[in-house]
Amino acid sequence: MQSSLVQGILAIDMTTEGWITMIFSIGGVLTLATWCFSKVLSQPKPEDDLSRIELQTPDMDNDSDSRNNAGNYEI
Repeated sequence: MQSSLVQGILAIDMTTEGWITMIFSIGGVLTLATWCFSKVLSQPKPEDDLSRIELQTPDMDNDSDSRNNAGNYEI
C-alpha cells in the first residue's frame, strides 16, 4: 500500500528533464541556504574578529592642539 502523498507524486506527469531540473534547483537552494546559515551562525575566527582593532583614519592626527581648537578658525 502506498500513501496518498506517494500516489499524488507518482500521478504527476513530469518528464525526466523536469525531474532533473527540479531536483537540482531544490538541491542548489537548500545547499546555498545551509551554507549561508552556517556562515551567519558560526563563531568568527580570532583573526577575523575586528572588534579589538583601533583604526587610524586620515582625520585623526597626533596634534592634540587641533582637537582643542575645533571650530576656531582664523580668517
